[in-house]
Amino acid sequence: MFKIVIVDDDRQMQAIIRDKIKEKTDAFRDAKIQIFSSAEAFLAEAKQEEHGEEGDLFFVDIELGDGITGLEFGRILRKKYPNRGLVFLTSHKEFAMESYEIEADQYILKEQMDKRLPGILEKLMYRLGAERNQYRMLRNEDGEQKIYFREMICIHKRKMGKYAEFETFQGTFRERTLLTGFWKNWTARNSFSQTEVI
Repeated sequence: MFKIVIVDDDRQMQAIIRDKIKEKTDAFRDAKIQIFSSAEAFLAEAKQEEHGEEGDLFFVDIELGDGITGLEFGRILRKKYPNRGLVFLTSHKEFAMESYEIEADQYILKEQMDKRLPGILEKLMYRLGAERNQYRMLRNEDGEQKIYFREMICIHKRKMGKYAEFETFQGTFRERTLLTGFWKNWTARNSFSQTEVI
């Protein structure tokens, strides 16, 4: 099941976005849609559910009233959840360049939402769905965590060493393993060649 998060401070717009998403997700796959009126409200709930799924795909209004703006929230999301889907929804064209600096997946003007949102949603759900089974359980001092292959920066092993080190967006993990076995698993799920990854 996908978890889709909408962050918009306009109640009427929340309902419009939810209905547009629901039209596509009902036909495509099950999805849980959560709505927040501010970035702070989402972050407070995410902190309470620290070990839960925080969201696969975020639809964020750029102008959120007082407090954290949509662009600031986008930066927080990219740092905390670097590989989740992020779509900005706005009535203003002038923020487009800044949204690309944040590496948002899409920037949709609300006046174009009917036309653009369904196709973008479907594309992102296919991409994220293909990636969600590509992970490895790794352990560090905080315990065992699910780390997606897309979150791994590099993997190395010292000569004659027993442990491989996995450098990830979540920190460094060590595992006693043969890299040849990991590499077979990786290449079976990805289209990368060994030289491209290294």
